[in-house]
Amino acid sequence: MTVEIRRARIADAENYAKIRLEALLVSPEAFGSVHEDVMQFPLRRFEEQIRNGCYFLAVDNDEVVGTSSYAPFTLKRRRHAGLYGMFVTPHWQGQGVASNLVNVVRAEARLAGYRELYLSVNPAMERAVAFYEREGFCDTGDREPMRRDPSISLQIMKAPMER
Repeated sequence: MTVEIRRARIADAENYAKIRLEALLVSPEAFGSVHEDVMQFPLRRFEEQIRNGCYFLAVDNDEVVGTSSYAPFTLKRRRHAGLYGMFVTPHWQGQGVASNLVNVVRAEARLAGYRELYLSVNPAMERAVAFYEREGFCDTGDREPMRRDPSISLQIMKAPMER
């Protein structure tokens, strides 16, 4: 079985919504959004996210098994590329899907002219932190509060675009 990594299309909105909701159920500590809130979003909201953003899907035989996205953000008054919404369904974890999702985001951000890719991760998620370190990310020493729970201090990591 081969998992295809591709850019999400408007027609993928329903499947993107499903994988996003699964992510929020399986790993609520990883995300700033809450499953109960996102569950209420109309389909058109997911369509708008895909239309206006840069979302990727990992697809196995028409089943979405992972997702990632990239967006520019400002840190210390400079524009950077950020990796967001990273998730791979548990059955596919440890099989290279997450690495492929990171690599496609890295490539897209590189094409847009960025030299570094940033992310924020809950440091309590040690497996995720270790994964990002294997992918070339390092701790910047910066922290930011999680949007939905400011008592959680997110670890900021960055990696060069070239690997």
